[in-house]
Amino acid sequence: MSVVDGMTVGGIILGWIAAWILDAFIGDPQHWPHPVRWIGTMITRMQSQIRAYCHTPESLRWGAGCYG
Repeated sequence: MSVVDGMTVGGIILGWIAAWILDAFIGDPQHWPHPVRWIGTMITRMQSQIRAYCHTPESLRWGAGCYG
């Protein structure tokens, strides 16, 4: 077996399989906060604020650029 950063390839594969099995049985509970949901909420709020003040395609680009 070859060595990658001090670990054998067999050890890496075994770790990956263990992580896959744990995720399949435990997973992420639905009530746990998740960064992707936070980002989606932030984007939705920012978009509604931009659309409230910017009504033309050009002003929407400027509004998004100010936040971006």
